[in-house]
Amino acid sequence: MRSIAFALVLVATVAMAAVPWYVSYEEGLAAFKDGDHAAARAHFEAALATRAEEGLHVPTEGLHSVDYLPHLYLAIACYHTGDVEAARRQFEAADSSAVAAQSGTGKALLDHYRTLLFPAAGGAVVVPPPPAPVSAVPSVELDTLRATERGSVVLSDEEVARVAQNTLTRCGLSPNTATGSAPWYFHYEMGQRMAENGDPQRAVDFLIAAASRKPLPDSSARMYGMWFVAYLPYLEIAANHVMLGNWECAFNALKLSEETGEVDESRVNETFERHRSLLDEVEAQLEARQRQEEE
Repeated sequence: MRSIAFALVLVATVAMAAVPWYVSYEEGLAAFKDGDHAAARAHFEAALATRAEEGLHVPTEGLHSVDYLPHLYLAIACYHTGDVEAARRQFEAADSSAVAAQSGTGKALLDHYRTLLFPAAGGAVVVPPPPAPVSAVPSVELDTLRATERGSVVLSDEEVARVAQNTLTRCGLSPNTATGSAPWYFHYEMGQRMAENGDPQRAVDFLIAAASRKPLPDSSARMYGMWFVAYLPYLEIAANHVMLGNWECAFNALKLSEETGEVDESRVNETFERHRSLLDEVEAQLEARQRQEEE
């Protein structure tokens, strides 16, 4: 019986060793891109177990090569799964090897995560909230963010199309990408651009589209390449509904902002202050309207 168990362990070990390091590494990169940091961590750990030496333009199959930076990516995966100590250890390993700093992608990631993992004196590491199931924000709830009557749009269709083309390029997407099939970050960026151009109705439309694709906020969401953003869809939706005077929708968006963890009452920061300011204005407007209806 003992010999059978030993044989099974031996087979499993051989099977793991049979997986080339670059397969595990590329699977880790794919999981990282999809935001599945737990899976990414397992893949990067497997890659490191097979190949410990980092390097740039390391050959894989045929003429293919990769910048092999497992310590850095493992640090990021650990950080996003809440294991700050492991993240720091892996980050220090990546930093000391000096390989990541020679890569354009690696250097950008080093700079970004250094400030998160090693804040200035007196600062605390902000640990991302654990991932919650997508069902935490049912799509039916997004319907409460749509006003019964649409507000007037400001930009012409031609102007929106021009902004969309620029945004597709900025997001690294094909200029022929249909809006309906574009990822969340395209819609989020379009919502921001519409708001900047004074078109809150179109901003709301794009921001709701972003939330339907990525319901949960993220304080450091990776959009494209080394472009990171604080993804706060419900706060932005609320702000634009305030501009439109849609007070119920704004209130519903602020409620979702709280329920999804966009704001944390234990952490007073710019996001918290902005949420509180919007909520004060919305509640004041709703109370004033209720008084008028009672008179």
